[in-house]
Amino acid sequence: MLLALLATVHANEVQSIRYDILFNGEIVGHRDLTITYVPEADGEVRLLESRTDATIAGLALRQHATTLGSRRFEGFASSMEDQDGSWEVQAVRSPTGLDVRTTSATGVHEQSLANVELTTLSLMDPGVRLTPGHTRVLSAETGDTTVGTLEQLDDGTWTLVTDEGTHQLRYGPDGHLLEWNTTWLGHQVVLRGDAPPPRTWGGMSEIPDRTVGEEAL
Repeated sequence: MLLALLATVHANEVQSIRYDILFNGEIVGHRDLTITYVPEADGEVRLLESRTDATIAGLALRQHATTLGSRRFEGFASSMEDQDGSWEVQAVRSPTGLDVRTTSATGVHEQSLANVELTTLSLMDPGVRLTPGHTRVLSAETGDTTVGTLEQLDDGTWTLVTDEGTHQLRYGPDGHLLEWNTTWLGHQVVLRGDAPPPRTWGGMSEIPDRTVGEEAL
């Protein structure tokens, strides 16, 4: 399905965001995100493509990832690379949840996961609805899952508290992720970007309220 949508994205509306990646207060790289809106008979599909290039604490990291968001999360493909090698994480929807496949130099690891509400890619999807409470998050960077608690603060910022640390997420009025304080492969970083220009056609009628429910998963 990802390949079929990639073949038609030229005919659809696209928004782009460039995120600065900050480590210890300094810009150490960028993440370029494109969101392609593909109309369908029963709604709209969002194809997100992310390219990341950063050097954090002397470690060069690259990632290329794509994911689908609609009324149901269908899957993602993510490839990572550092100076020690490369690995891939893929997830597809199955009748029981998500089938996750991680491929690296050490081999292939496959697992079937139930009750996964979010991924580290769907947190960047403007069509996702966050719900306060306990949640399970799948990392597109490692293929690991973590359990945490989501909470919306009075200023509209979201916090996700997990065993790995506290993530802070700030969204714009149209649902775009504008700032993300997170732990990325063991390092505390901040992703910061500006909201893209408004859409020229189409649109998602419920974007301002991110507490409605989780649309993409």
